[in-house]
Amino acid sequence: MSFDGSEIVPVDDNTRAIFVIVLTSCKEEKDLATSYNLGVNGYIRRLVGFEFRKMVHTLGLFWLLLNQLPSQQTLNASAEKSE
Repeated sequence: MSFDGSEIVPVDDNTRAIFVIVLTSCKEEKDLATSYNLGVNGYIRRLVGFEFRKMVHTLGLFWLLLNQLPSQQTLNASAEKSE
């Protein structure tokens, strides 16, 4: 895969709550470990054809309908306490 994670993983306080999922065809274990060490939230090896579309659809349903995020106010308060 070979990427610079600082270019894709949000590090600014205003964007820290954005989820990053790597979709890749790479099967290198070191890329998987590097991705998580850089702070990605998910790593999915791409499937081809119909299965890929089905996977993206399912992921979209999860992130849009099931996943819960804290309010911006709660995120800000939590960030202030950790400083």
